[in-house]
Amino acid sequence: MNRFYFISIVVILPFISCQKYGNTNIPKYLVDRVDNAVSKQDNHRIVDIKESNEKAPSFTATGIDGIPFTLSQQAGKVVILNFWYTSCGPCIGEIPHFVNMQKELGKDKVEFVGVAPSTDNLTQIKEIAKERNINYRIIQDDGNIVKTYYPPSWPSTYIIGKDGKMKHYIIGSTNKQLLKPVLEKLLRQQI
Repeated sequence: MNRFYFISIVVILPFISCQKYGNTNIPKYLVDRVDNAVSKQDNHRIVDIKESNEKAPSFTATGIDGIPFTLSQQAGKVVILNFWYTSCGPCIGEIPHFVNMQKELGKDKVEFVGVAPSTDNLTQIKEIAKERNINYRIIQDDGNIVKTYYPPSWPSTYIIGKDGKMKHYIIGSTNKQLLKPVLEKLLRQQI
């Protein structure tokens, strides 16, 4: 009987959480700026970040399509920076929501960016992008983006306003019903 429980735990445990690469702490540079959670729904949490003159840390990385992406050049757009990896079920579960919202909201207003860790296999990332019809930018981190943004779990999603400042972050997976109203509100704001 004990052997059954041990085998069950070994088989099931990896599917319970996708905290493989993350941690349970708030990103270091956000500690002083975190406000109370503004929404809680089905274990999804969007956390407000207090206003600051500080822009979100910029980075330049090449997408899996070979096209470079620089965060600081996205001024005027709302940017959704999503940290995910290929063997994370909740991460993969978010993809259809992001694909749908990118299509609805348009790339001229909203830029979804999926950041896969350097430890993920590039071929596998490309296969998932093709299978899931991903219509937004996917980049494979070289390790520096994760060190800068320090995601508290995987998936984690950072929402950056049109002014380039961090507005919210989401701990764990999200969906269209939770995220779209937040994005629409940010789109209505003037810079």
